[in-house]
Amino acid sequence: MRRVLLIGNPNAGKSSLFEALTGQCSKVANHAGVTVEEQEADCYLPSGHHIQLVDLPGLYSLKAFSDEERIALRVLQDVDSQADLILFVMDATQLRRNLFLLTELIDANQGPILVALTQMDEARRLGIDIQIELLSRRLGVPMIPVSSRTGEGISALQSAIVSPIEPLLASVASPESPKIRYAEIDALLAGIESKKVGPKWEADDLLLHPFWGLLVLAGIFGALFLTLFALGKPMADFLQSTFDVFGSELLSSLTGYPLLASLLVDGVIAGVGTLVAFVPLIALLFFLLGILEESGYLARATFLLDRPMSRAGLSGRAFVPMLSGFACAIPAIMSTRVIRSKKSRFIAMFVIPFLSCSARLPLYALLIAAFFPAWQGALVMLGLYALGVVAALLSGYFLKRFWFKIQSDELILELPGYRMPRFKHLARHVKTQVGSFLKQAGTLILSMSVLMWALFHFPLGAPIELSYAGKLGHWLEPLITPLGFDWKIGIGLLASFSAREVMVSTLGVIYGLDANWALAYSPLVAVSLLVFFALAMQCTSTLAIMRRETQTWSWPLAQFVFMTSLAWLSSFVIFQTGSALGY
Repeated sequence: MRRVLLIGNPNAGKSSLFEALTGQCSKVANHAGVTVEEQEADCYLPSGHHIQLVDLPGLYSLKAFSDEERIALRVLQDVDSQADLILFVMDATQLRRNLFLLTELIDANQGPILVALTQMDEARRLGIDIQIELLSRRLGVPMIPVSSRTGEGISALQSAIVSPIEPLLASVASPESPKIRYAEIDALLAGIESKKVGPKWEADDLLLHPFWGLLVLAGIFGALFLTLFALGKPMADFLQSTFDVFGSELLSSLTGYPLLASLLVDGVIAGVGTLVAFVPLIALLFFLLGILEESGYLARATFLLDRPMSRAGLSGRAFVPMLSGFACAIPAIMSTRVIRSKKSRFIAMFVIPFLSCSARLPLYALLIAAFFPAWQGALVMLGLYALGVVAALLSGYFLKRFWFKIQSDELILELPGYRMPRFKHLARHVKTQVGSFLKQAGTLILSMSVLMWALFHFPLGAPIELSYAGKLGHWLEPLITPLGFDWKIGIGLLASFSAREVMVSTLGVIYGLDANWALAYSPLVAVSLLVFFALAMQCTSTLAIMRRETQTWSWPLAQFVFMTSLAWLSSFVIFQTGSALGY
């Protein structure tokens, strides 16, 4: 079996070429990195030859700086897994930049190298003409023009991969200085590349404008999230209602086994339903973001927002995950994988749960409708959303200055050309992300749902106030009394860990939510509870995703302690100050 390493710059077309070469693979394995994935595929080419193709994260130089570059270099330099061939993927529209890494590989004598000159269709569209044979002779490596989109050159490349390739000496020296290397690359490209004069006006003149570009960005992402809510929320509600109906039918069929019925309906099915209900939002969000990324626009949004967000310790890449946090923190935390800096990614994951997700809306609506007239209620709702944003930005700032102690997070970003999204590739990406979520987060979410069910139903036959949950509520009462809460609200806060929406149904079980339930509390208590709920970490699913994404429990626990402590302190100040003023 011939081992082939796929190496190249980011956005050079490695993933597309990997898919084009491995479309008939019998086995594909994903090896998780920090923010990226290293993929391996065992394939039989049309010629019958067996190869192992390894797609490495993109890198710009053999001097690694970022985590994904270190992953690529680790594999490249591993003596025990030396490759039979390096398949270098070079973007035909960016020869000068791509040649920096290629000449480094040639000088390092890493072994036989075959160059796949990708995006030839795009190069022709831009009026770029390349003397491929002359460039190949000057470099001393074979070079095959390909286009993953049209299939051009794929067969020739497959044949070249299994053909003997002798490493040849390059005409380029091994300078230490990047300036000298680029000067020699310029000499190498003399007479190789010619370009037609492009149009005087380009889309980036508008899309990267410091004012108009932000307006366009606001419109695009406003449309994105309008689509997310308009399509994803009804699908999520439909799935949830389907599980509710199924649970009701199962409950009626198991009337002779009430405990078993309750376990299956309130524990297992409720947990599975909560999990599956997230799937439409996750799938649609990753699909829409994929369209923006594939088209080349997402990089431009990152560029526009990097400077203002860096003040809070966040990269411009955190903009999309934070926006999606208003829908649901789970896909938002998953989408922070686009953030290249590990520190900035951890800051983004830490602060995203402060943003008021849709799961908080039921309790917001219940309390605001019960205690405030319409015009006041609108201001309260707006204030809760603003509170989450301010808490997120301030927390990011303090994490940046006092925990990570980073002065700035420099953004190294390539602005790719505008391209038509590859919907087959997008569908495969969405399937991978959703499957990963279901497999890795599902077990913990289900187990926590069953645990919450046990707390509310044992000891058997005991009323709710004497159940383990009720006892915990009474145990919590001294801690939450300074906030204006009683043990009944304490039970609701405990129950909301399985899903924030459960807070409303728990109050419904306790009070029946009749017309007079609100008489048990004052508007001041309602405000205190709203602020606590807006700031506290009340979501097991989010903690599960944090554990999965950080590969440790220390970050989820720190997040829980910090957010809950901030929520307690904020509610304490509000309730005690309001009480002192006579409210």
